[in-house]
Amino acid sequence: PDSVSGRVSLGGRFLMADLENLTVDFRFRDKHLYLDSIYGIALGSCALEGRAEFDLGVKPERYSASLDLANFNLKNMVSHAFPSDLSGHLELRGRSLKNDSLVLTIAAELSESTFDDYPIQHGTGLMEITTRSITFPDTFFISYFENEFAISGLVEYSRNIHLAVRAHLANLDRYRGKLFLDQPGGRGFGEATLTGPTRDPHLDGYFVSDSVWLYGLQGGSCDISFHV
Repeated sequence: PDSVSGRVSLGGRFLMADLENLTVDFRFRDKHLYLDSIYGIALGSCALEGRAEFDLGVKPERYSASLDLANFNLKNMVSHAFPSDLSGHLELRGRSLKNDSLVLTIAAELSESTFDDYPIQHGTGLMEITTRSITFPDTFFISYFENEFAISGLVEYSRNIHLAVRAHLANLDRYRGKLFLDQPGGRGFGEATLTGPTRDPHLDGYFVSDSVWLYGLQGGSCDISFHV
């Protein structure tokens, strides 16, 4: 036949993904696989719903997807990536189904999530993900309650990092018990860069505030430059 269509319930491994309990309405025609409806559990405990399309007639393969997801851990797709628990909406474009040449370009609209144990209440922007790195080609915006961050740059999972961060910290109290800092509070603005080996990067930047306290010490104002 010129085309095949139907509904399947999937478990096991399909293309590059581990599937636990996924239901898919599909069509296959002219080397294009259309997943018109996807819902269920995949990639560990990730709940997802959406649609996708694969062009299997070109090398490397190309594909796209529009997905709502919850509890997505990037490590379940890219083993060297940072642990994460991401929820929200993704518009994805991909190239290649092989690990060594995989490229995912993702426009993300994240709701409450965590990335490498850092809390996110809302995040929006572009990411480019490979099996070796994650890149923020434009500014990726993250907020956690009143605190806002703008991030750009490159993180190689096993090699180097070059990341620029701009932070408007309107309420540091939100991070009590969530960061390595003891009893943070107050507000401020800072910019920083992380460079060098990803697992032990150099941190350079500054922080200014008219009201801040840390480790039980309160200051009316501060202007700090740091090189760590």
